[in-house]
Amino acid sequence: PILPLNAQEIRDHLELLKQIKSVLWYEAQTLEEAQEICAFVRRELPVT
Repeated sequence: PILPLNAQEIRDHLELLKQIKSVLWYEAQTLEEAQEICAFVRRELPVT
């Protein structure tokens, strides 16, 4: 599925996201926010 989530929803549902193949759609308000969530997702949800 394609999931439009905010940063907190990504963090809150991390275990579910680890169980399913998903495309995350996230619109950051700032470049720093985008970089932070990208680093978090890369670290916590590695591509398999």
